[in-house]
This record gives sequence, C-alpha cells and structure tokens, in this order.
Amino acid sequence: MMLTDQIGANPDWASLPGRVLEGGYEVQELLEAEEGRAKYKIHVLGGGGMDAFANFIQANAAPAEDQVALWEIARQLEHANLNTPLAAGQTQLDGIELIYVVLRKPDEILSSAVCERPLSSEEAGQVLVNVCQALEHLHNNDLVHGYVSPEQIFALGDLIQLSTEGVRRVGSTPAFEVVKAKYLAPESAGVNINPAADVWCLGATLSEILEPKDSEIDLRERAGKLAKPYGTIVERCLDPDPQTRCKLPELLALHRAGDGSSVRGKQTPLPEPELARVRNATPMPVGEMGRTAQTRRTQTDAERPRVVRWMYAVLVLIAVLLIIWAVRPKHAKPTNTPLASVAKPADGRATTKSSWQTRTLAPETAFSSGKPQPSAPNASSASSKPRASVSKPQVRIVTPNVHTINGPIWRLIVFTYSTVESAQSRANLINQKHPELQAQVFSPDGHGGLYLVILGGGMQRDDAVSLRQKALRLGMPRDSYIQNYKQ
Repeated sequence: MMLTDQIGANPDWASLPGRVLEGGYEVQELLEAEEGRAKYKIHVLGGGGMDAFANFIQANAAPAEDQVALWEIARQLEHANLNTPLAAGQTQLDGIELIYVVLRKPDEILSSAVCERPLSSEEAGQVLVNVCQALEHLHNNDLVHGYVSPEQIFALGDLIQLSTEGVRRVGSTPAFEVVKAKYLAPESAGVNINPAADVWCLGATLSEILEPKDSEIDLRERAGKLAKPYGTIVERCLDPDPQTRCKLPELLALHRAGDGSSVRGKQTPLPEPELARVRNATPMPVGEMGRTAQTRRTQTDAERPRVVRWMYAVLVLIAVLLIIWAVRPKHAKPTNTPLASVAKPADGRATTKSSWQTRTLAPETAFSSGKPQPSAPNASSASSKPRASVSKPQVRIVTPNVHTINGPIWRLIVFTYSTVESAQSRANLINQKHPELQAQVFSPDGHGGLYLVILGGGMQRDDAVSLRQKALRLGMPRDSYIQNYKQ
C-alpha cells in the first residue's frame, strides 16, 4: 500500500518543532518534507549530545498501529551491527494522525563512500561480515530486513551497522513500505519478505560496492569479473532459486576460505575482520577499514625476538633507576598545618563547576559544588619560630555535600510529556505491569510545563541509583536518568 493512498490533507509540518515526544525527544528544525512525510532534527533530553533525527509519516489508524509495533520490536533488538530505533509512537498534527520513529544519526552512509571509489576487497569483506551478522540476528528473531543496499549500511563510531527502519515480519507484507527497496529478489512480488531475499539483496550490494556501474547490467554476469572470493559469493547470493541460494553461514565460510587461500606460507587461517573503525575526520570513513584491520594483525614469529630484547632493556633501565633512587639524599618532608588539612573536602574530591549541574546521565557520575574553596595558608609562609601554644581557635571549613547542591531530593525520570494526561496514562500503564516501581507524575518548577513520569517518588541519591538499575532490568527506557531537586 502506498502512502499517497492514505493521505488526505497534508499536515503543516512547520508547526511541529518544539513538541516533546514520548521519552524526552524534542522536535527541532525541519530537515526535509514531502507529501505525507517529513524528517526533523531531534534533541535528546538527557542524551549527552547524541545526534538523532525523526521520520514522521502520515498513516491511517490500523496500518499505523502495526508499523509502530514493528518499530517497538526492532527497538528491543540488541546487536552491535543494527541501528535500532531510539523511540517510536503515534501523535497528531492539526487533527491528522502521524506515526514517527526516532533514530541515531550515522556518521557516514556506505552509498556516499561508494560514490567516491569502489571498496577494496578487504573493505568489502568487513562490510560482508558485519551485515551478515546483523541479518542473522534479524532472521533469528523472525524478522526480515527487506531493503538491504548501500544506502542502508551505516558507519557509527567504530561500528558498521544495518538500518532497521523498515524491517518486517518473515513472510508478512507490511502495511506500507517505510523505505522503498532498491533491489527485489526474483521471487519477490513487489516487496522482499523472506530471508532468502535478504541474501539476494546482499549479493547485489556487494556487486555494487566492488564495481559500481551506472548502466543496467545483469548482476550475475558481472560476478565473474569480481576478485576472489567475491565472484563466487555474489554468484551464489544471486541464485534465482531461493531454495538453492546461499545461506548466511555459507557466505561467511566462503569468505574465510577465500582469505585463507590468498595467503601462502601460513598454517593457521586469518582471523575474521574486526569491526571497521570509521572516523568523521576523514572524508572517506569506510576507507579506514582496511588500514585498521591490517594494523591489528598478530605479530609473526620473526618479530618476537626483537620484542624480547626490548623487554630486557626496559628491565635493566628500571633496575638502574631503583638503585639511583635508593642512594639519593633523603630530605625531610614539610609538615602541613592544621588549617591545610581541613581545607580539603571530607570525601577527597576536587570541587569543580559542572556545565549541567542538575542532570545525571549515569548513576556513577558525581556532582560538583560549583564554588571554589578558599585555599589554606602555606606552611612555608608561617613564622620560623616555634610556638609554645596555639592561642587562636582552629577554623573549620565546611564543604557542602556535592550531591545536594541543586537540592537534596532525587527522582528517577523515565518518560517526559508535554501534557499531564499523557504522563498520567503512561504512569498508570507502568503501575499495572510493575506496581512495585510506584510510577507517578511530577512537574518541577521552571521546566516549561513538562510533565515527568518518575519512579519511587523522592529519595536519596544512592536509593535512586539502585532503583534505576532495577528499572532497567525490568525493561524501562535505557535513557532514563536521575536528577536532584530542591523539593
């Protein structure tokens, strides 16, 4: 079903920025828009500067609920090679029903790198291994990707990831295609819905990134021109019969065998490529894959004697330094005055100003006092004459508790809403499933009318940290955080 079949009046996309979505995602500037859909930059409240965006799609009620359910399933997947949604849900704009999905912004998209040059065999191998691992996790969870292509393979930090925005259930045609598939397997009737189709699309993707072509050409014929082992791999992926088509474990075996056959004189096979290190600082992040993998290879036996010699040299140097330290003249250490000993806070930590004093993104993070402490008098500046007694009383410098500078009451925030009705509805749902969490609605002063869904009420910091760990184990959002208030 096409989106245009479901669209009546087009929403006023310019009026959506400023809205806070469920879970604490603030809609910011409009990035692009077309009939029935729009893309926005997202500010993740409590996200520590995470870059994210959201896609909004106009849809009828039944298809909308089904698609949001698919996004929620994808959000629960935990795999390093899957770019899973941060959040998904439904909302309204001018009375028009919308669905949305919030996603992490990738550092680089593979298709943009291929526009510059084809990938090397080693780079393509790392893409193959990581995408195979991502697809295997999807298939094991009864899901199909459905639109594997260079446009859907991302670099995020040190990882190569596969998008999950348009995943669908195995054998089930989605209500509508969120992402239009670039490749269609021969057995697919307009939409890819089975694992074999994912393998076919992966073969087409490998062919494109190794030897990009502008004109239409039979992909299987092109496979014979690719370097080993990719010619064989692509040909097996593009088998027109889904029953005899290559499976994911076979693809990885073919890749490992191809790597082993290309290296002579070694009795042990090469390890599988590690995750590619992709950096924003370079115009071609994907191009770093080969260099990174090569620098991490195991040292050969010929290099080991040199390492042993260096170790002996370091040990001799350490022994010489110990002898020099043992025979050097000893000097008496100055004695600190009582004032110098009381100037340091009781917990021994420095008190520096925090740039975001009221927000704790991780339970282990301590807050700073924000005020410099007066420094104690220097012991060396005191009179050289010994004093028989101390006539003045000692001064005690009291350091405020660094955990209560912004208030002594801590709360665990799990959801953020713009209306009290939505917040109370979420709290009721949590209490129905987990009454021990004691979910309730809290609206602090000076937060622009935001309503927070909190767990456990007001408490001490240690109790809030423990409750957050318990809530995460029960499936509460991973971006939940603790924050202190004056009341």
